[in-house]
Amino acid sequence: MMEILVSLAILSIVVVGLINVFVASKALVLHNRNRMASGQLGRAFLDPLQLDVNQSTWGASCLTSGAGCVGAQNINIGGRSINFTPNYTRALDTPATGVNRVVVTINWDDDE
Repeated sequence: MMEILVSLAILSIVVVGLINVFVASKALVLHNRNRMASGQLGRAFLDPLQLDVNQSTWGASCLTSGAGCVGAQNINIGGRSINFTPNYTRALDTPATGVNRVVVTINWDDDE
């Protein structure tokens, strides 16, 4: 009887350890999925903007004219439809050279 109790105690310790491994791996998978989604959302927003980063059309692009390229958008990532809202701010880094800095912020609700 004592051997059965000891073996059950050892088995329960092993099972609890395995459960912790599965829980940690699920959290890692969800974290990596969110990282992938954020990268793809950023690319989906920035790809059209790179067409506007041109010296000949800079004054008339959506980056300089206002909110022409900002607003709620939708993208399909891995079979999930994600609604996101991008926004950007533009600042003149060095007035002497006229170099601009664009900071992009993308917000979305993850339903999973």
